[in-house]
Amino acid sequence: MFERFLTGTALIFFVYLLLFYTNTYIFYSILSLLFVYAFYEWLSMTDITNIRKILYLLFLAFSMLILYIYITPELLIFIFYLSIIFWIIILILLKNYKLLLNLMLRNYLSIGLFIFLTSWLCVISLNNLDNKLYFELSLSSDNLDSVTAYHFLFIIILISLSDISGYLIVKKFGRTKLIETISPNKTTEGFIASIVIPTAIFYIYFIVILSYPFFILDLVFVILCCIFCTVGDLAVSSYKRAFSVKDSGNFLPGHGGLLDRLDSYLPTVFIYKFWMFL
Repeated sequence: MFERFLTGTALIFFVYLLLFYTNTYIFYSILSLLFVYAFYEWLSMTDITNIRKILYLLFLAFSMLILYIYITPELLIFIFYLSIIFWIIILILLKNYKLLLNLMLRNYLSIGLFIFLTSWLCVISLNNLDNKLYFELSLSSDNLDSVTAYHFLFIIILISLSDISGYLIVKKFGRTKLIETISPNKTTEGFIASIVIPTAIFYIYFIVILSYPFFILDLVFVILCCIFCTVGDLAVSSYKRAFSVKDSGNFLPGHGGLLDRLDSYLPTVFIYKFWMFL
């Protein structure tokens, strides 16, 4: 537990530096490297050879470069909506454990490439109203602009609150298994808490503290973000279950692999972008 606490503290410090004390080039370069490493963890759970693993990683990196250079607003929007459809399908398949595991086993490469490439694309174009790559438009020696930094901070806080709320309620009150075949530790009580507690906190923060209008539609999207936090977690858990792996790696002592921390973000960034910018 102490190791977990130290790693968590170090992560908070790292994220703070990344958001407020790096230039745009460093920020997006580090994000890109993190996505490539998360894909490495995804591949490492399979039994493929190291040579094939390197080739697939190079293919992901090359695809990122090609998209960065040649992406158009129309293609970006198409990929965005395609990704939304993909995650809705995953949500539906969570109730069909055997079909989902079979899908993961047979298509681990194409699913992995799709997940990490599209999520990376959504992240680096997150704060961009005209749907051109923000990354392309803002490379400079200047610090990341405050609007972009606070959007990332909002997502991080929301997902962290959702994860922590679910974890604490499971420890104290969790009784009814949510989807035991995929994640034995997740409970219905924890799932409800992971939605209700962050939603209540953000509602109180915006309405009471900031006196800022927080509409019904905003509440709906906060709830959707929290739901898809769990969807991302369960999707990666089903993948790990398909290959009989407990953690995606040991990149973060006390927490497991990078993918174990990134999983909730993979679908949630699409919901957030749709909420804020589309």
